Amino acid sequence: MKKVELLSPAGNYECLIAAVQAGADAVYLSGKAFGARSFAGNFDNEELIKAVNYCHLHKVKVYVTVNTIVLESEFDDLNKYLAFLETINIDAVIVQDLGVLRLIKTKYPSLEVHASTQMNIFNEKGAKLLKELGITRVVLAREVHLEEVKKISKIIDTEIFIHGALCFSSSGNCLMSSVIGRRSGNRGKCAQPCRKLYSIYEDGKLIEENKSILSMNDLNTLDHMINILDSGVSSLKIEGRMKSPEYVYTVTKAYRDIIDQIYKEDKYKIDSKTLENVLVTYNRGFTKGYLFNELNSLLVNKEHVNHRGISAGKIVNVTKDYIEIKLTSGISLHDGLRVLSTNEYGLYLTSIYLNNNLVKSAKSGDIVKIFIKNNSKIGDEVVKTSSICLTNEIKEILKTENIKFPIDLTVSMFSGKRLNVNVKIDDYSFNVYGDVLEYSDQVLNEERIKEQLSKLASSVYKVNSIKIKTDNTSFVKISSLNELRRIFVYELNNYLLLKKDKVNPSYLTNSNVEIKAKNPLKIECVVSTDNQQEICEKFNIERIYALNGEYGGRINSNNKKFTHNIGNITNDSVISPYFNIVNKNALKLIEELGLKECYLSPEINLNTIKDLDLNNQDLNVGIICYGRIDLMVSKHCVVGSSKGAENKNCNSCMKHRYKIKDEYGNFYPLLLEKDNDCTMRMLDNHKLNLINYIDELKNLGINKLLLIFTDESALEVANILEMFINNKRSNKSFYTGFLNSKIE
Repeated sequence: MKKVELLSPAGNYECLIAAVQAGADAVYLSGKAFGARSFAGNFDNEELIKAVNYCHLHKVKVYVTVNTIVLESEFDDLNKYLAFLETINIDAVIVQDLGVLRLIKTKYPSLEVHASTQMNIFNEKGAKLLKELGITRVVLAREVHLEEVKKISKIIDTEIFIHGALCFSSSGNCLMSSVIGRRSGNRGKCAQPCRKLYSIYEDGKLIEENKSILSMNDLNTLDHMINILDSGVSSLKIEGRMKSPEYVYTVTKAYRDIIDQIYKEDKYKIDSKTLENVLVTYNRGFTKGYLFNELNSLLVNKEHVNHRGISAGKIVNVTKDYIEIKLTSGISLHDGLRVLSTNEYGLYLTSIYLNNNLVKSAKSGDIVKIFIKNNSKIGDEVVKTSSICLTNEIKEILKTENIKFPIDLTVSMFSGKRLNVNVKIDDYSFNVYGDVLEYSDQVLNEERIKEQLSKLASSVYKVNSIKIKTDNTSFVKISSLNELRRIFVYELNNYLLLKKDKVNPSYLTNSNVEIKAKNPLKIECVVSTDNQQEICEKFNIERIYALNGEYGGRINSNNKKFTHNIGNITNDSVISPYFNIVNKNALKLIEELGLKECYLSPEINLNTIKDLDLNNQDLNVGIICYGRIDLMVSKHCVVGSSKGAENKNCNSCMKHRYKIKDEYGNFYPLLLEKDNDCTMRMLDNHKLNLINYIDELKNLGINKLLLIFTDESALEVANILEMFINNKRSNKSFYTGFLNSKIE
């Protein structure tokens, strides 16, 4: 069985220590910029240096996330940041943006690069291409099944998520936060609209009301580790850069213990206390996720979106001043509780009464009184959401250095020769020397010598053995032993921090590709119905893509494929807007792949388009100019779930039209794809229309306009086509998306 890496999150320095002390083999973290969790504590440059040194002294790798899309105007700052990362000996950077990838491989080749899950790699083809581009590891899409993990792991090192929060949308394919709150998930500032309440409508009729239908349960694979380890995966990733040190320590330790058990005994047993600790630190309810084809009802939690902890008991009595709870698990002062009433609420225990006596704790079976004014009722469940005992236990663990590396010492003491200590760690050994020893009748006994050299409490080392070679006539000062100890600890640190040579994978370019001159401004269309396609053909639209699976199920004779994902790139690919292309380096990489056409990200605005200098680019570059953009693309269909279908292919999409409504009354149409995965696309409630900006876009170098038709009638399609073909500017005020706004 292949040895696997356990990879833990570090949102701040305290979390980093927790991960290392719990047994992580590697940590992932972010600087103050370019990381996909901008609201975590993160690390400034000084803290990054400190973090890398701390981890490397513990033989733990450090991966730095540079996994946002990066605007052209930010590349000067990005260059400075990457240059800094190259100097501090990090083990890899994690990237999403193709332009960032190209910059690193051309200018900072010593940096190892991992492909972020935001690249949404789900097949062997995508893995092969990224390997050719210099990627050494792929963080696979969360939607990948374990059988596919096995296949991809034969091509390249793979990393999968095994625990923590899940996104409803396919990674890199979510624009909902951008559209609704102008906070881009691709820029690290997701507002988590998927955790809100929504209602589902079928042909205009309400079928499910005010449920958290987009809120995924948290991933938990503790029960499936043998199967996962057998898959050939290289790294197991715990989500949680926004979580507490207690969460990081508890979850990391749980998986560490299980993995070690499997390697030792080929089996494992989950300790009940361990499981309780995992539950109480954070859970929304758990799922085994797409890795194991989880049932629909277990993928999402429609009833709540917050942390549920563990059951603490039920309310057995309520007055205006207090509640009484019959406990099913122990509680202590300063624990956190949540009462799951109609208007649920949380509290921290500042007092506990048992038999009318004030107590510090109570056990399962006790009936306790909690003074609080509330709207609870008898029978309401109470859950424990935090444990002060667990918190204090972990804090005590983190105060002391509990990871020690064994060293072997051989001390040579002979009069007339220099004091010598040989130090051995792993397969590496070295000597440190002191002063020339003088003859004396008074010599230190061996126990005292061993005692002095073993004083390593403040370091990461422990003495495994000490051998002493002496003529018993040599005088050794205590101060000399202390100085040698200081020196060999310094040398040991240098050894552990030694920068290892990295193998730079070949970066394949296709710079000799012949690029033809740009074509005049062209209109291309995406259609959803046969009627829409017929109208487009009547208007002589040369290239028509069909909304069917990967936008490619039905297409005219032009034979070009509209490609949303690296794993589906072919020689005939047209890069879709959902590749999130926003900078020159990304455009250059697309060109080097031998492709000639691409569309820019929907999140781009006029200023960022101007920065791309498209009039001096060889690629034919387009932008979405009309239609509803995809807010989310998901392998979980809320319609099938609402109708009680536990697996895919309930076929409701064949018969009805669906929308979901948010808390503000906005309706978002759903496109349910007739593919094997029952892919669901949630569309913007507004229709983009950039007709009044066509001349400006053309002057900026845009030469392809994409019109997306979803629920338009044949007449509406005809009117829109006539407007764009004839460039009929309008006095009407249209929704222009991000074109005139800045995305955070």
